[in-house]
Amino acid sequence: MATTHIMLRGVDESGENLIIAREYIAHGFRERAAELATVDLGPRTPAEAAAFQSISDNLFQNAPSPEDVAAQAFDGIRDERFYVFTTTRYDPVIAQRTQSILARENPLFESLMALSKGKADGHEERA
Repeated sequence: MATTHIMLRGVDESGENLIIAREYIAHGFRERAAELATVDLGPRTPAEAAAFQSISDNLFQNAPSPEDVAAQAFDGIRDERFYVFTTTRYDPVIAQRTQSILARENPLFESLMALSKGKADGHEERA
């Protein structure tokens, strides 16, 4: 499962510190975004839901366990490494994206399905 960390700071209508309930931050934003997408795009068809589930299943099928990720993170901290990757699968995509950023190019996104099958720019996953 991917995790996104967001820091918010703001004030309400009266100028007081904005207080957002923890539960709303944890779940409400996602639920509200889904509601708005449904209003704009219409409900997901069964075929779309099945395709999304298939992509999700493929992406996480060979994912490392939380314990393995934690061990790699601790090793990275001990070794004073800033970046800790759990696989080399996406190295070609990372390299391509880095070069695009440095060239000030707009992002290009490869097929999620190809990435989920271990193919990045036509390359199979490396050990």
